[in-house]
Amino acid sequence: MKKKSTKLLFLVTGIIAALLLAFLAGGFSYRAGLFTSIKKLFIPTPQPTLPAAEIQPNFEFKFLDDPLPASMNSISLEDNDLPLTFLVAGHIYGKPGDEEFHPALTLLSNIALLKEIDPDFVAFLGDTVWRPSEENFNDLEMLIIDQMNIPVFNAVGNHDVTNRDLYQSRYGSTIYAYKLKNHLFFILDTTLNYYGLTPDQYSFIIDTINEQSPNLKTVHLFMHHVLFLNEDEIYGKQINKPNEGDGLSLDFLTFLDTDLTSISKNTPIYIYAGDVGAYQGGNLSPFYKRIPGQNIYLLATGLGNNPNDSILIVEATENGEVHIRPHSLNGNQMNAIESYTMEYWSIR
Repeated sequence: MKKKSTKLLFLVTGIIAALLLAFLAGGFSYRAGLFTSIKKLFIPTPQPTLPAAEIQPNFEFKFLDDPLPASMNSISLEDNDLPLTFLVAGHIYGKPGDEEFHPALTLLSNIALLKEIDPDFVAFLGDTVWRPSEENFNDLEMLIIDQMNIPVFNAVGNHDVTNRDLYQSRYGSTIYAYKLKNHLFFILDTTLNYYGLTPDQYSFIIDTINEQSPNLKTVHLFMHHVLFLNEDEIYGKQINKPNEGDGLSLDFLTFLDTDLTSISKNTPIYIYAGDVGAYQGGNLSPFYKRIPGQNIYLLATGLGNNPNDSILIVEATENGEVHIRPHSLNGNQMNAIESYTMEYWSIR
C-alpha cells in the first residue's frame, strides 16, 4: 500500500512539474490554452452573483463621499497621511478573440508584484471582459479583483456593457466621482453616447469641480475610449490608432478647449483612456501628451496580452505634484512617460 501511495505521489508531482515547464516554455497563445485547461480542472466555477438591491441599474450621477458601493469589490478608500498612489490599467481582458485567455495573463502574473506597490486604489479603463457573462465576471473577480484587497474602480468599455443590465446589477452606476486627499476623480462612460460623453456628463464634471473647489489639488478623468486625438495625429497605421475608432470626439475637444482649459489654470487635469494596446505589440500604450501651455495631460494605457504590456503607476504628493511612471508587466525597461508621444509612435 505504501509503495502505491509513493508511486501516486511521484506521478502527481511529475504531472505538475511537466505542466509548469510547459507553461514556462510556451508562448502566450500556448500558455493561455494551458492555463484555461488547468482552470477548468482545478478551479470550480462560482455560483452566479445575485443582484444587490442597492446597486440596481441606474444612470444617476453622484459625487460619493464614500465610493464603497461603486468599487467593484466593495472596499472603501482609506485616508492616511501618505502620498496618494494608484494604478491605472486599460483593456485588461487582453488580446481580442474567443480562443484567447481572459483576463490578460500579463496582468494575472503580476498581481503579487502590484500588491507590493501598496496603492490606494486601482482604476481600470474598461473592457475588463471579452464577453459579459456571469462566468466571465466571476473569473475576473476571482483571478484579479479579489486578489487586490484595495478598492477597484472601472470606467466601462463597450465590451463590459454589451449586456448593460448584467454589468450594472453587479457593479452599479457607471458614472460617479469621488475625492481622496483633495484629489478629485471621475469615472465616466463613453458608451452611452457612443465614442463620446453625454451632455449631462460634461455638466456633471463642471458642476462637481465647482462644488469641490477651491481646495482641489488635481482632477483626474477616467474613461475607456480615446476621445482626445485629432486627425493630424493619426498616420494610418494601427500602431498610431486606438483599438477602435479614430480617437476623435469633436465635442470632447471643444470641452477641452473651453471648460477644462480655464479650470486647469488653477488645478492640473489628467485624462486617462484605456482603449489601446491590443494590436501590434501595443498600439499607443503608453501614450502621453501635454496640451501646450496648459496644465492638461492626456494619457492612454491598455493591454493586449503581449510582451510590451504595461500599466501606469501614479503618485500624487501632498503639494499637488503628480508623478506618472509606466510599469512593464514583462520586466522590460520603460522610458519616462513624457517620451511616449505621437512622434514616438509615428516612427515605429
